[in-house]
Amino acid sequence: MDVVEAALGDPDLLRRARAGDAAAWSDLVRAHEPALTRLAAAIVRDDEDARDVCQETLRRAIAQLPALDDAERFDLWIRRIAVNAARDVLRRRGVRHAVADELARMPPRPARPEDLAVAREDRDRLRRALDRLPMELREALVAHLVEDRDYRELAAILDLTVNAVRIRVHRALARLRELLKEQP
Repeated sequence: MDVVEAALGDPDLLRRARAGDAAAWSDLVRAHEPALTRLAAAIVRDDEDARDVCQETLRRAIAQLPALDDAERFDLWIRRIAVNAARDVLRRRGVRHAVADELARMPPRPARPEDLAVAREDRDRLRRALDRLPMELREALVAHLVEDRDYRELAAILDLTVNAVRIRVHRALARLRELLKEQP
């Protein structure tokens, strides 16, 4: 088992980090940083901004770590911080377009050139449609599909009720279908 796997399953590591153990915090960062960066990239759609969001998330998390009440919910807590930091970046940028490149990934590459062109067109259509979704719907859909989170976890990350998350994901998918039908 590597350091990352050990850190993800070690409640004592969080306790030590909360007590000021720099090595424990470093292990937590190594364990969570890749997922936080992917989540940030899915929202802000820019690798440099995603790295900045991740750094800001970690800065906020270390500052707020002593106040964390439920250590078992660290994973959801830090993702909520990441979502809020990404929202801050979007507000500062004045950009309302945020969608994950992972969502636009298509099945394995077709072998024939004409199939490649069709796959590229489908991916581009999906990106355009996702970009037209309102941010709150896109955010819920991205977190659901990219992070592969259930509604309860998404509610904690997005600071919504479970029902509100279900509604947003449902509306996002319905609106996405409509937008894809509208496109040539």
